[in-house]
Amino acid sequence: MKSVDRTRLTTALREHVAKIAADLRVKMRAGGPVVQAGESNVSVAYDDAVGKVLKNIGQPLELVNLGQTKASLRLDSRYIKDVLQKADQDSLTWAPVAEHLRDTYGLQPLVIDLFLCFLCQRDHRALNELDNDPIEVRIGMPAAARIRLQRGKLVSAADWHRLRDLGNQLLNVPRPAAHRSLQGQDRFAIALKQAGAARRTVLQGLHQRLVHLGIESGDRLKELAAANTRLAALDLKTTDSHKVLTELLAAWPDDSNDVLRAVVSQTESVREALGELNEPARSNLKAGVHHATVGAEVRDHLGMLEGRLAAAQNEQPLTKDWILSWNRTAQQLIQRLIVQPPPPSPTAPSPGLPPSAPQQTAQPLSNAVLVKARVNPADGEALSRFLAEVRKVLVAQGTQSINVVLVREEDTE
Repeated sequence: MKSVDRTRLTTALREHVAKIAADLRVKMRAGGPVVQAGESNVSVAYDDAVGKVLKNIGQPLELVNLGQTKASLRLDSRYIKDVLQKADQDSLTWAPVAEHLRDTYGLQPLVIDLFLCFLCQRDHRALNELDNDPIEVRIGMPAAARIRLQRGKLVSAADWHRLRDLGNQLLNVPRPAAHRSLQGQDRFAIALKQAGAARRTVLQGLHQRLVHLGIESGDRLKELAAANTRLAALDLKTTDSHKVLTELLAAWPDDSNDVLRAVVSQTESVREALGELNEPARSNLKAGVHHATVGAEVRDHLGMLEGRLAAAQNEQPLTKDWILSWNRTAQQLIQRLIVQPPPPSPTAPSPGLPPSAPQQTAQPLSNAVLVKARVNPADGEALSRFLAEVRKVLVAQGTQSINVVLVREEDTE
């Protein structure tokens, strides 16, 4: 490079970099046209602020074809060609490339960072040399940063479009930018892995909870297990976002009405609903399934719960409102179990007889009035006392069947 050209470029850079450093940090970090476009045939719209950056930096460095409202990346300039040639490796250390740009072209650190951002948007990811943890590169990187670049692979444009929708629908992860970049792809994969790990924990916990509640088979258990398996790609121990996203996409059919999508997206609400289940009430009902008068209703109510827990979510949704309604009915049944105790065993000794007295069988009297009382049918407590008295009298009649008639008498007054 001629010294006059180098001096002119260095002088221009020094003048412009100081003026637009803030714009570089803000605009390029978010993905300006130079960094955002990873291919020469991609045109990106720009505003006045970014246009100033492109004119002062992009054109002197021969990085962009600048139109009135859009700009596209040039891959045929000497600087880009030089960087791409030196970075054409599966793994490389960035420091030698940065030194080459500084020593050969006199480029300033902020401009060198621009080329680093470009590579990480295009086909390389930045890793910490010491521990291989991902690094998010930006304009204004610390001078002491030790960066290793690793070649990566971008998913196809069509797959990227599907993945953006899938991640948002399944795990409520915000959709990333529509323009593909390796750095954006890596960030999206990390966000999906974090959300997926949390969601898989909930899925597995729900499965265990249902088994604990006595559900040994059913569509809901199958759905939870299948959904957990389909998210397994998010548990891969790799920094290769292409592998993670490709395997995740392959596990989910391109069908927004897929029932397992709803199972995953509704997992949190199902866990909250199941957390409202009144387990002490359920235990009390299970103890009363053989009650003489309320047992049938108790069995039906428990069966309703078991059926709901075992059913597919889209057929019988497990919601907080449904569980609370079941709890209320359960409490009502428990009250009835308490108010209506089962009749005593026929072999039990009659009350009032001394323990040593022989059991006697009462002889029924023909057309005898056994119980006579005045009762308000609308008074629940009075009605319960009356029925208890009727039970007591009938038990005293012995073991043979008798005819009982309930007669209503009008007041004589």
